[in-house]
Amino acid sequence: YVLKVNKFDDVAKTTLDEWIYFLKKDRIEENFSAKGLRRAREILDYLRLSKEDKAVYDAEQAAKSRYFSQINSAKEEGAWETKKIYSKVIEEKDKTIAKKDKTIEEKDKAIEEKDKTLAKQAQEIEELKRLVKQNTKNYE
Repeated sequence: YVLKVNKFDDVAKTTLDEWIYFLKKDRIEENFSAKGLRRAREILDYLRLSKEDKAVYDAEQAAKSRYFSQINSAKEEGAWETKKIYSKVIEEKDKTIAKKDKTIEEKDKAIEEKDKTLAKQAQEIEELKRLVKQNTKNYE
């Protein structure tokens, strides 16, 4: 494709027109919305800065980058600390649950033992009843 920029009438009706306007005029209007033009405006503005202004801008950008890096580090550290705290809480709850489970198991064993004892006693009673019945028949 060949774009004849010099025949462009300086009226941006489409996003392609906005790019052609930029190429012809070396300027980007505020109302332009073509994809990538905002970034192109930032670069163009930077290129137009004096050496001193570029140094100030670069220093500001570096400071901004460090600031956001520190914020992100603080967030990550806070998240890590929170995770450690919750891990301890969960660990303690798990220990409590394990103790309760052990207590329940011990109670279940005690109940089983009582059930066995009661079953044995029931057998003994049945045996005694049988013996009493048998002895009663012998005396009749």
